[in-house]
Amino acid sequence: MNLQKFSSMGNGFTFELETLIFSHVASVAGGLTPGVDCFVYGDDIIVPSEKADDVLSALRFCGFTPNRTKTFTSGPFRESCGGDFYGGVAVRPFYPKVIPSEPAEVITHLNGIARVNSLIRVVHPRLWLRLHDSLPTAIRACKGPAQLGDVVIHVPSWHTRWKHSIGYVRCWKPVTRPKAFVWGFSEQTRLMSSLLGVIPDDDTQGYVGRGCVEGYRLGWVAFS
Repeated sequence: MNLQKFSSMGNGFTFELETLIFSHVASVAGGLTPGVDCFVYGDDIIVPSEKADDVLSALRFCGFTPNRTKTFTSGPFRESCGGDFYGGVAVRPFYPKVIPSEPAEVITHLNGIARVNSLIRVVHPRLWLRLHDSLPTAIRACKGPAQLGDVVIHVPSWHTRWKHSIGYVRCWKPVTRPKAFVWGFSEQTRLMSSLLGVIPDDDTQGYVGRGCVEGYRLGWVAFS
């Protein structure tokens, strides 16, 4: 059998293709229902432990090579989508990748430290306080729930501004590049733009590049 590459890593279509293929293989091999007892996200596959051997055998039969170092089918430990869990409790430590040199990086470090501290029952160690105090006063006020990600500092309580029954919190939000309008181009050009990872705006038919952050500014973000 001649093997040929269909979709390379980095292609905006590969992740979805992985999800589709692995979801079908896992659900058929284990007699499972996607979204009920079979969950697939890219190349991360979650199935009941008793069905794991059947799914692994089916993957190998189809020519795939499961990563045994990241495959856990017994015991209390599990790993998926960058998360480590022991007995259902998130236990993944925080891995600083850079020395924070600007507010967005400081907020990311503060939230990573806070997440680990919640596991070991430490509230605000000296490192957290030193990083927090290094931020400008206005940015220190950007506090909110963990569900908002790293645009806010995660704390147990925060100031909320209410408008039309919607809650808003202060945040340090990314600023993206101006939109490059492509509504005058052909359908092929729009399709190519989508595959390269640009996001369409339904209101203006404009496109903005994925992850094109030019800076940050103070703002407000809604949450439920």
